[in-house]
Amino acid sequence: MFTRKSIKIFLIVILAIIVFNCINIFLYSRTLVGFRMILSFYFLGSFFFLILNKAVRGFNKSNKFIKIFYFLLFGTFFTTIILSINYFCARNKTNFKTYKIDEISKISNPFLKKDQNLRIFHLRISHRQYKTIVLRTDKNVEILDKTKSLQLKLSEGSLGFEIIRDFSLILK
Repeated sequence: MFTRKSIKIFLIVILAIIVFNCINIFLYSRTLVGFRMILSFYFLGSFFFLILNKAVRGFNKSNKFIKIFYFLLFGTFFTTIILSINYFCARNKTNFKTYKIDEISKISNPFLKKDQNLRIFHLRISHRQYKTIVLRTDKNVEILDKTKSLQLKLSEGSLGFEIIRDFSLILK
């Protein structure tokens, strides 16, 4: 059923999916883009695979189980390309925007030093869009919990999605 060659291809595809998803997580955390937009990029890339599957004979000979992972690979690869172009070809001009914090979550981490704190800030960017920012800092816990808003330093990406360059706490 499975040959050595098909197992090697399967493992390479799985490794590529993992690597591209790690890159996507990094780029998504640095970009103000909605999760629905990420899903649409993913499905558009997967749609390209469906077109290639019918056009290229090499894909037609593949096992159906491996075709599922090709489907996933094309989706993650297309998403990585779109987010990478937006991030790495961004403009240098920056502007500042302030966003109100909806919720602050605390994380207990045994690997952190005792004087370090880890907080997750949930921001409302627009009516249906939220952004989560993780902050690992040596600042006092009371200061972090009194924070009402974050000021984001943004630059416009090449595809129109804003890139988060830096952020600062506002205690108002």
